[in-house]
Amino acid sequence: RLCQALPPGSVVVLQAANPQYMAGIIPYPYRQDPDFFYLTGINQVAVAVIQTDPSPQGGTQHRYTLFVEPPNSEKARWDGERLDLEAARSVFGAHEAYYTTQLRRRLLDALVHAPLVLHSSA
Repeated sequence: RLCQALPPGSVVVLQAANPQYMAGIIPYPYRQDPDFFYLTGINQVAVAVIQTDPSPQGGTQHRYTLFVEPPNSEKARWDGERLDLEAARSVFGAHEAYYTTQLRRRLLDALVHAPLVLHSSA
């Protein structure tokens, strides 16, 4: 619904909330950004979403792309398993899923012809 309310060709970029720390490496319990959670249903750190309307003629097709952290066995040991590329597509309905290491390049490609960019930073 969000992309349907925006002008054709718009890009929406959402970022998950950053973890907050009590002291040093001791984190508070993670609390997702409520707008991000409402729009995606994802309650995880380091996930960014891009939704675009690829048809400047006002079509209703939108691309939903998720960017997730690359696998890290040391982090998984302490923080638990993270969303992987397959789950991003199958569980959360992403058309495309990539690691966050590819975010910059993919984002630049999406923004090149966008007349309007809506960005929410955590």
